[in-house]
Amino acid sequence: MSDGPRLTEGQHALVGVAALEEPLPFVVASVQDDRITLSANREGDTANAMRGVEAIREGDDAHMQYVDRFGVYDVDAPVLRREHDTVVLGVPTEERSVRRRAYVRLRAPLDATCLLLDPDRNAFTELDAVVVDVGGGGAALAVPAIAPTGATMVCSIALASSAPVVTIAHVLPQDADPRDHADRRHVRVQFTLIAEPDRDRLIAFILEALARSRAS
Repeated sequence: MSDGPRLTEGQHALVGVAALEEPLPFVVASVQDDRITLSANREGDTANAMRGVEAIREGDDAHMQYVDRFGVYDVDAPVLRREHDTVVLGVPTEERSVRRRAYVRLRAPLDATCLLLDPDRNAFTELDAVVVDVGGGGAALAVPAIAPTGATMVCSIALASSAPVVTIAHVLPQDADPRDHADRRHVRVQFTLIAEPDRDRLIAFILEALARSRAS
């Protein structure tokens, strides 16, 4: 998987095949040079998850998605074996089989409260923001201001199912975004400090968003 960091044991991923209406959650059990072994994630509706796993067949073309601090990855890989709740995928060797993107576009933006640091005054300006795109290592925010490149921003991102995710972020260079309006600009930030439990919760949220988008 030359286009992205290798999966690690315990990492969460989504796997879909043509016979499934929506992708299924899995956990990486082991990673070898030429294959990845995944076990069905038994959290939540186990009965439905197991019925879904049974629809996966050896030889199927699978689509796997996973998220880490560097980006969101889409991987095309063949199913080498399926036994009970375990699926073995072949590691793709072609570069086009692994596609990386920085963010997932959210169908329902997340509310966020941000503090933009003014280093000259040693003061923060509070910004009412929403998160429109998000990844494990950063986000795109719609804010009613233009944040200077390189500025420091503290963001509290609201998650409906749990406590907010709080991160310190670095404002990235601006680029043209067709969603920009005069009263609200899209500002891209890179997370420079985030607690690992918060990142784990954010990644779990992103995987849920991916599953919903594939099912729609």
